[in-house]
Amino acid sequence: MIRHHLLLLFILSLAATPLFADYLLITKDGKSLQANSIKKTTDGKSWDYMDTKTRTKITVPLDKMSNIIPLYSKGKKYSQATYDSVAAAIKKAHKAHPHLEKQLRKMSLEWNASREIDKTLEPKIDEIIETFERSKKDPTAYKTASFDLGMVQVKDGSGAYQARIKKGLGDMLQSFISTNLESLTAASKNANITIDDYQKVAFLATEMCRSNPPEKNEILALLESCRTNALSANTAQAQSLFMATKDIDAYVSAHGLFQDLQKIATSSPERTAVERNIAGLHVLAAKANPGYSFDVQGYALTAEQKTRYTTYAGLIGQMQNNNLTLEDECLMIPDEMPVVRVGIPAHIPYTFHFNAPQPKGRQYVLIRQVMGVNSNQRTEITLPPVTIKKGQFKATYSDTFDDLPAGFELRRDPASGAKIPLFILIGYKPDPNEDSVIALAKGGYIILQ
Repeated sequence: MIRHHLLLLFILSLAATPLFADYLLITKDGKSLQANSIKKTTDGKSWDYMDTKTRTKITVPLDKMSNIIPLYSKGKKYSQATYDSVAAAIKKAHKAHPHLEKQLRKMSLEWNASREIDKTLEPKIDEIIETFERSKKDPTAYKTASFDLGMVQVKDGSGAYQARIKKGLGDMLQSFISTNLESLTAASKNANITIDDYQKVAFLATEMCRSNPPEKNEILALLESCRTNALSANTAQAQSLFMATKDIDAYVSAHGLFQDLQKIATSSPERTAVERNIAGLHVLAAKANPGYSFDVQGYALTAEQKTRYTTYAGLIGQMQNNNLTLEDECLMIPDEMPVVRVGIPAHIPYTFHFNAPQPKGRQYVLIRQVMGVNSNQRTEITLPPVTIKKGQFKATYSDTFDDLPAGFELRRDPASGAKIPLFILIGYKPDPNEDSVIALAKGGYIILQ
């Protein structure tokens, strides 16, 4: 009788200010809903609640509502009377709506778990915080520590350590920001900051501002100083790189640096200035290297190579693989008409042109994809070590099509009935021991006979 009275008091209290943040609402016809708040209308005939998913206010007549059960809110303290009334409400709901057993059992477990303090979490909290304090407090260390502490927060069903975890997260964030603010300040005073160093600083600043700290404006101001210094210093550096020898390799190095500057130029005057410098570089490079042109996306092409580019333009750079990150720095030009017959070994020579310098020792791969009626078949062909001279290297696409399953049927164009071309692109593996590939060009088509 006492438990029933407590439950009645709890339900009646909903007419006033809600005591809980979230509720499970069950209608007479057995539908379960989740609400952020609920209270009676002024006429006392209906319930007004805020739907959690749609964030809209909904009104339901009293006689349409079966059960109103509060969800456990981690970190809050509840009286024994509340635990008892919630347990009775869940039991009553289960009896009326047994089809909601799984959902109601989960609620019951959450409420029961909230009474049990997991004492093994306390040393874990200390260990995470201490490990971070011994670290360099860089973005990786901060991300790892905050993630680990967040996982402990999830496991703290009783909420006994919520205040301590919240303080730990706040202290780590402040330590992360204050430590790296010194690094950012030093970088902002470097008038000769390189593009690589600027990109590291930009990443650091982004991570520091992720939680919108009070120091955000200061961080962004320091980053802006780094950016303007990088624009000025590397414009001069790009010009010096080319003027040192004025050959094609020097051109590719300078052009690549100007492309990096395009990515960090934010204002219209800055972008215009970089574009003007690139155009000037093309003119100087053409004068110093007769027989080359640079008007195809900044690639250094001989007259013969440009003719092939024009001839095969409809088959070059037409397909982007959305599953791969694209660093658009390569132009794949076939040395002959790219035509193959699936099932017969293919050998098509390509010249790979670059408009930005490439690191030595990079592992290049060709990715080939064939469109089938029922599936697409993708394979990677690892290229042997290459040497890039005058912004290019040659390699042959060789394929036996052994990866195609028995009965594989090529997809055809619905209008013409022609076989849909396969496509091929060049990329590289950032880590030779990993499977991930970064694309360096949009895919080129190879016609299927």
